[in-house]
Amino acid sequence: MHQFNTFIAQYVSLTAYDLEAVNRCAKIRLVSKGRFYLQPGQVNGEFAFIQQGSLRISHLTPDGHELTGWLAMSGQSFCDLASFRDQRPSRFAVQALTDTTLLVISYADMQHLYQTVPGWQEFGRKLWEDVSVQLIELIVSFQAQPAEVRYERIRRESTLVQSAPLKYIAEFLGITPHTLSRLRRKK
Repeated sequence: MHQFNTFIAQYVSLTAYDLEAVNRCAKIRLVSKGRFYLQPGQVNGEFAFIQQGSLRISHLTPDGHELTGWLAMSGQSFCDLASFRDQRPSRFAVQALTDTTLLVISYADMQHLYQTVPGWQEFGRKLWEDVSVQLIELIVSFQAQPAEVRYERIRRESTLVQSAPLKYIAEFLGITPHTLSRLRRKK
């Protein structure tokens, strides 16, 4: 729970009592390497914090190709917000790249925490603002930065390069596996 509590503290300072209320709602979910946490058509009924491991978020293109849209690792959160917020079927598949330990809070518990823990709404707002900024920066980087700059950023910022197959990293960066191999040889 310490890592999760540190994650929360990046956004808000909760009282010990409120933090305990949040921790009581968090349940451990283990997802074995290669198994799916979420499949298209399922409702994302949980907010998840990745305590250990990594997840690949993918979707199918209209012509049936599977593409990696996001890679998430230890210390980060995951939630298909559209599915979670509206309780509608997800378009995404979420697969464990390694044996993964998640701390999850159900939709019902999240709603309860929003109503009963004074700082929890602020946590949610600040978290989703942060995610929005990151996504905007990612979109801009795809439009304005060459592939080597995008690769160098994720190489520096994460252990993702060591834990995810090269094919998925290439898809995430919007480049071919051949281009990624060439970039890796330059380093």
